[in-house]
Amino acid sequence: MCDPQFRQALASHGYTLDPDTGDVQELMPYAGEFCARAGQIARNVDRYDAEWRGEHPGEEPGPKLRRSWDRRAWSDARPIPAYQCGRRSIRVRLDELESALRRIPSARQ
Repeated sequence: MCDPQFRQALASHGYTLDPDTGDVQELMPYAGEFCARAGQIARNVDRYDAEWRGEHPGEEPGPKLRRSWDRRAWSDARPIPAYQCGRRSIRVRLDELESALRRIPSARQ
């Protein structure tokens, strides 16, 4: 994280970056769920790659195909997003997100 404006914005709200990883230290307790999802996505892409290579021995998948796997991996085993459930659902999801963000402790407290 070398963007000085980003660092300044974080600091102005009481957040700090880990100098080794660049992670926002105060948010690390909340990162587990995101890490689990990232792992699930990587496993999905690995599975698509293995299946494709099994069907196309000796060939290499191109960048367009790999991008399609990434999009597909994000959507696999994921609940229907709120924006597909109608306008009211979007508002509920945004309210839930805002409420969750308010529960994240500020470093100033």
